[in-house]
Amino acid sequence: MWDQAAEITFVAPGRGAASVSFTLEEQVLDELRAAAADGAPVRRWFSTDVVTDDGTVLARVRKQLYVRRT
Repeated sequence: MWDQAAEITFVAPGRGAASVSFTLEEQVLDELRAAAADGAPVRRWFSTDVVTDDGTVLARVRKQLYVRRT
């Protein structure tokens, strides 16, 4: 699994530390594994926000993951 593409929409200016986290639940990982079981590549988009320590949203990120069994 690796990053294939990304889109960023900036919402507010950042003036300090910011963080972003992508968490894939086990059910999603199982779906990706099943979809890639025949060796065909699978591409799926996931979304999350870039936030400051106080929770202010600075940007919205979409990330496309590429999954393929080798």
